[in-house]
Amino acid sequence: MGKRILRRLPWAFLVATRLADAFVFTMRDQRTNFVLQEIASSTSSSRGSGVSVDNVVQGIYRLFPPEGLEQRIALSRKDGYWPYISKGEDPPKEFVYGEFDIYLLEQSLKRARDLLQKNDEDIIFCDAGSGIGRLVLAAAALYPNWKLCRGIELLPTIHEESINKLEDCRRRMVDEDIPRTSNSTTDIELLFLPSDDKPLPLAPIEMECGSFEDPYSSFCDADILFCFSSCLSSHLRTNLARSIGRQSRPGTIVITTEYQLPLGGQLTEVPDDLDYPCGEYELELVDTISGPCTAVGGESTVYIHRVLKSIGNGERRVQPLLPVSELAFRAIQHMEQTDTSKFIVQVSNQMAFLGFPESWRP
Repeated sequence: MGKRILRRLPWAFLVATRLADAFVFTMRDQRTNFVLQEIASSTSSSRGSGVSVDNVVQGIYRLFPPEGLEQRIALSRKDGYWPYISKGEDPPKEFVYGEFDIYLLEQSLKRARDLLQKNDEDIIFCDAGSGIGRLVLAAAALYPNWKLCRGIELLPTIHEESINKLEDCRRRMVDEDIPRTSNSTTDIELLFLPSDDKPLPLAPIEMECGSFEDPYSSFCDADILFCFSSCLSSHLRTNLARSIGRQSRPGTIVITTEYQLPLGGQLTEVPDDLDYPCGEYELELVDTISGPCTAVGGESTVYIHRVLKSIGNGERRVQPLLPVSELAFRAIQHMEQTDTSKFIVQVSNQMAFLGFPESWRP
């Protein structure tokens, strides 16, 4: 075995080095961001947003018609279902697509906002597992004066669809009745409602393709973190709690559904990043809210937590880049461990599933 590796080493090292270079270039910036123009207004002492929930629901229904739910489910399966089925594996339950109730979201955000006791202009909201951006848009419409509403989605296909939905919200407004700020140099972008001539303003929105398990993810500055966790396994809920302990600041409000998060634990070292802090984290359960949600087949329970102790400081950490030599060495190890025959079978099955002629298959 050792001689075989040595004979192949020059060629393998060259290939692995090229792969490593490509990997570094690709990972340099894997985020896809899209920001909608904020409509600023004076700070309000009222804890109510003044936005009609019914109007927001109408606007969301226009962008995401209930009769189109099956198509949205099918779209989510491109990354979260068929790749596993083609390999004879069961799809992870956390990839099951569902749409959370907007009215229950509004109640949850209102409670979280009251707990924060911050000015709207300073509040950042993040939806971890944002799908096609439905709840991000809803939050931005419910609280248009928030500083930012962000979504983080793991599956690329539905993340791209969230970008498309944001494009649907872009409208150039020249109506003098629509307020502008003195420093606004671009046209205001608004979500239009189907039953009213008046558009509904949105807070700034940012979408990212990534994972909440990534210690370099971008929910570190969120004041309110929401996760539709009804289908998350116990393992993933624990990982979510650990990610919150790593990234979120004390005082952050965390909202989950159906399951309470673990309320504390020890954070171990991050692989390949010795400078990443370690330590303990602690959460507390502050409140629960229940309400109807068709996605879970009846009533959903929302758990509202507050971060008491963490190692997060509100700043996003930058992932250190490994030397190309180390990446090349790991690529060689992976190549040596790959079952070539199994790989060819998987390629053939995938080509058959996509309808390629049999003569093209390996």
